[in-house]
Amino acid sequence: MISRFVRDNHISAIGETGLHYTQYNAYGHVREWQEELFRKHLDLAEDIGRMVIVHSLGSFSQALRVLKDYKLTVILHYPLGSYPVSKKTRRLIKTSVERGYYFSIAPKDRFGSLEEVSHLVAREVPKNRLLVESDGPRRKKIEPAVVVKIVDKICHDMKVSEDEAKKILYTNAMKLLEKQI
Repeated sequence: MISRFVRDNHISAIGETGLHYTQYNAYGHVREWQEELFRKHLDLAEDIGRMVIVHSLGSFSQALRVLKDYKLTVILHYPLGSYPVSKKTRRLIKTSVERGYYFSIAPKDRFGSLEEVSHLVAREVPKNRLLVESDGPRRKKIEPAVVVKIVDKICHDMKVSEDEAKKILYTNAMKLLEKQI
């Protein structure tokens, strides 16, 4: 039923889906349940040929472990949040890049401020795998116009002009959407 709805309504992606590990759901049975539902969403996406938008708050390593079992186009929604820049973070980025995943950079506030790890993503992820979004942390009112501020901040990390960054990011988004039509 869901797969027919997705096909009939030209839905491009399954998600935002994934794992959300916080102190409130640290218990094993809750995490097992989340992984079971995550896998059901990934199975659906694979069955009907749709990309997935993956949420992985506090669970990036675990999400990558699950994703390795699937052959999907993957957008990692703000995957590293406020992770510290470390060797482990760089390893997670490298693994994701090797698998061909896309990274979406989001603001941490309505002013378009970015976590340090977002700058690392903009520097280390190939330009053709970067996206930007306006979906930020909960309880923060963030307008879509903040995307322009994000582009301004990451174009230096990407080592391109702001106009070139806009073209690259737009092209990336359009290519993803065209793959799904």
